[in-house]
Amino acid sequence: GRTCLRMREMVRASLKQGFWEDELLEMLQGEVRFEGVACLMLNVYGLPFAVSGWKSLGNQLLTIALSIRGVMKLYSERQRGVGHPLKVHPTSRTFGQRWHREVSG
Repeated sequence: GRTCLRMREMVRASLKQGFWEDELLEMLQGEVRFEGVACLMLNVYGLPFAVSGWKSLGNQLLTIALSIRGVMKLYSERQRGVGHPLKVHPTSRTFGQRWHREVSG
């Protein structure tokens, strides 16, 4: 309950400011990382049970390929430091505050 209320506040603040709150951005990135790996594992595990013909085999293999692509993209970004929580993301509050200070002079 409390987390949902906090998320609401962060979303409202983000919309009002025009950039993401740092905490909200980290939460969303963490969720994407977890879901990508979990989805890949579930699709690979369920492959033999989900296939009932050539079309379903093609669909399952495409889903697995897209999951692998998503996970690899996440990890390559992590290696480059793009999605790392210690880096400043261009849509984060910290970035917005720095930009505002620079522009305002």
